[in-house]
Amino acid sequence: MPFDIPEKTRYKSDGTPRRVGFEVEFSGLTFDQCLATVADHLGDQVSRTSQIEATVRNDRLGEFKLELDWQFLKDRARENAEKHELIKLVADVASSVVPVELICPPIEFDDIGALDDVVGALRLMGARGTDDSFFYAFGLHINADIPDLEAGTICRYLKAYCVLQEYLVTAHAIDTSRRLSPYVNLFKDPYIREVMGYEAPAIHRIISDYLAHNPTRNRALDMLPIFAAIDGELIDRTLADPRIKARFAFHYRMPNCHIERP
Repeated sequence: MPFDIPEKTRYKSDGTPRRVGFEVEFSGLTFDQCLATVADHLGDQVSRTSQIEATVRNDRLGEFKLELDWQFLKDRARENAEKHELIKLVADVASSVVPVELICPPIEFDDIGALDDVVGALRLMGARGTDDSFFYAFGLHINADIPDLEAGTICRYLKAYCVLQEYLVTAHAIDTSRRLSPYVNLFKDPYIREVMGYEAPAIHRIISDYLAHNPTRNRALDMLPIFAAIDGELIDRTLADPRIKARFAFHYRMPNCHIERP
């Protein structure tokens, strides 16, 4: 393990282990280079959807997804399989500015160290993150299980984050391009005042207040996956965004991706 995790934070309220997933955005390699590297280190079974989408299944850890993070080209690649050479050419050119994304399955905290080898291998192959160019607003998304869905638990996490969000920008040395990106906007003062005034709010007030102030996925701490797991109908009615996936996990989008740093 590269770091110690306090014992009390390892488990959900029901006693089952908490898990965490990572989404790593980087550039510097072609899609084929990335796939070969991930498959060499994690692959028990490789399945290719198109020239720019694939899954690598690890029998112990689960399914890892690799894709070029450009929806337009992904759609074209699926629709035009016979034009794979043209798609590959466009993808190789685009990879200098469009990130490849490695989407890891939720794994137990003790297994986080298993990702070190593949990340190190990608680095040695030439993977580059946010530091490599002003235009690389690449992120590292962390999807950590919440211990439970009680209103009090969610309220305490929100209060803690509201207190810490400005500190985290400094502590993570958030890159200028990342700060200018809309994807990691901070909570605004009116919402922070709302949260810090909570005493014992009902869960539906917490969700309604969040939606009133943050009707978007573009927050450094995106709570919509958790709220969709609690009340998916309300989230669908309010935002109608198919990208919102219900899960019992925070979607933390603040840090830069520093894959190029050992």
